Amino acid sequence: TLLEGDSFPNGGRALVIAAGQVDNTGMQWKDASKTSVGSQWGGAPVLAEVVPFNLTLPVEPGRLRVSALNALGQGLGELAVAATNGRASVSVATNAGTLWYELLIAKDTPFDRWRFANFTAQELVNPSLSGALGLPAHDGVPNLLKYAMGLSPKVQASAPLIAGEIRALAGGQHLVMTFTRAKSATDVLVTPEVSGDLRDWQSGPEYTEEIEVRDQGATELVAVRDRLPLDQAQQRFMRLKVKRLDDGGV
Repeated sequence: TLLEGDSFPNGGRALVIAAGQVDNTGMQWKDASKTSVGSQWGGAPVLAEVVPFNLTLPVEPGRLRVSALNALGQGLGELAVAATNGRASVSVATNAGTLWYELLIAKDTPFDRWRFANFTAQELVNPSLSGALGLPAHDGVPNLLKYAMGLSPKVQASAPLIAGEIRALAGGQHLVMTFTRAKSATDVLVTPEVSGDLRDWQSGPEYTEEIEVRDQGATELVAVRDRLPLDQAQQRFMRLKVKRLDDGGV
């Protein structure tokens, strides 16, 4: 049963219930045809047959997380996800000890893949930990910004994420901002902005210019200058805005 989403390939959350014969303790059939129990209904606890199964979904293995649940819907632990012809698959044996399983399927976006690679199944259903604005490291740096900069979400950011300086460039002294950008974060916009009063912010080639991009493997070190020379303004400020292409910003 899909609890969230409209199909497995598009991502979402699903509940799987796998059970065979279910009887009350002490329940007795009146005859071999099992058409009636008469008054022999038995009582608690209910006995349920665990059914082994193999489940394959039309998504890549890295996009699926499976958790066993107890009768209250609480997680009992994650199940191993294997690859079957490039698709995600999970197997459950007769000694599983439960009937309920929660499936989390990542959307086919780089940000969701990053979330699934860095958080457990229980953390993925908690937006305050694994969402774009989550702060799992309690360092004030939201997940979306760490994703855009190629940082681990659960490791505290110790060094300044953005460095500012004044450089002598063609045309005079300019304010320059340096930051790290993840190459794989293709579903976010990382936009340098400038302001003269911390109220009105401008961006784009008319206001800023990338003056250096240094390859660092999975990331690149980017230096951006404010195009307005400092001698033509009383004060200048720079900031970095990170925005998901399908969502809001940070």
